[in-house]
Amino acid sequence: MATFKRPVCSKKTNATGQQELSYLFEIENLVEGIEFIAETQDNISIESVQHCIQENQEWWHSFLETFLKQSAKFFSKQYTVQNLLKIIRHVLLHKNDSDMPIRVILLPKHIEIVGGIFIIHWTYTYLPIVIDIPGLSDPLPDSNKLHEVTDGVAELNMDELPMDSTGESIDLEDPNRLYQKQKVKEAILKAKVAYLKAQNQIRTFSDKYGDEYSSEFELDTENDSEDEEDDS
Repeated sequence: MATFKRPVCSKKTNATGQQELSYLFEIENLVEGIEFIAETQDNISIESVQHCIQENQEWWHSFLETFLKQSAKFFSKQYTVQNLLKIIRHVLLHKNDSDMPIRVILLPKHIEIVGGIFIIHWTYTYLPIVIDIPGLSDPLPDSNKLHEVTDGVAELNMDELPMDSTGESIDLEDPNRLYQKQKVKEAILKAKVAYLKAQNQIRTFSDKYGDEYSSEFELDTENDSEDEEDDS
């Protein structure tokens, strides 16, 4: 549960040059936020924050109710969540420069009340979206075991190379085939990232217009993984 510290009062100059009292409530111990998928830097915006709030109404109302309960002693009269919803504004504190897409986890940092407006200042953390494709992340052999250095020149240690149980020579795979297999895996990775983006667009369409968007296209990730295992 979030903890709201005692408000700090200060004076701020508004757009008209007049000074107004500002009351700042720092937020501590909030470990559970709300999240959304950002495909581009432009997706990390106030509009995305508001959309994410709409998708997490239970969390949002619980957060506001907790604030009102803990801070009631600082107000001259009792307020409700509905009172706050009419005067709330949002501010996003910073942006990142990571590769996209990412999973954005929103966390309110502090609440400011100034000029009759209830402002929530948001910060966020993020995680890269990683799609695990069998074969792409196979560990490489330890180069220290495959090579020995003699007079500064690395020599291949034949005793460390894998041999089959019959002791026959290794059947090396065609380099061209290995290259083409890698290109196929990269294409599958790009297709799966595109699929995630499409799913996000479908969800946005459905939320905005209230209709389910149907498509004949479906990415069968399970079969893709099985095919890759057969090729490897």
